[in-house]
Amino acid sequence: MGLSTLYEFPFGTETNPWRAFARINAEAVCLMTRRSQAYLDLSTRLAGCKTSDDWLTQQVAFWQIAQRQYIESLQTTMLAALPLAPVGESVATVGKCERSRDYIVMPEAPPRAAQAEKDVPATVIARAERVRRSA
Repeated sequence: MGLSTLYEFPFGTETNPWRAFARINAEAVCLMTRRSQAYLDLSTRLAGCKTSDDWLTQQVAFWQIAQRQYIESLQTTMLAALPLAPVGESVATVGKCERSRDYIVMPEAPPRAAQAEKDVPATVIARAERVRRSA
């Protein structure tokens, strides 16, 4: 979807990409605001800790809340971006057409014995024959 295609959407429709971009941008700003506020509050929370267990509990709670906020923000962003997902013929007609296959043609492999004789020098073959004769 190019930029010229974006201008063709009327603003009243449900699949308006500008509305999706606005929702994604708003969600990003909300996430940054929430995380900034949490970082600012962290120092006051840690200052009130009396033991190392309290300090550790505050740290764990901070990161658990951060994880939950990031996941919620990602889900909201993906839902907002859903109208931007392209639905073309390749997606819509998967079951209606046959897939074309690429085939790789391999040359005939020589027999293993003939290949082995080509790879082994003649002196090694001669030594092996001498060992067989002497045994």
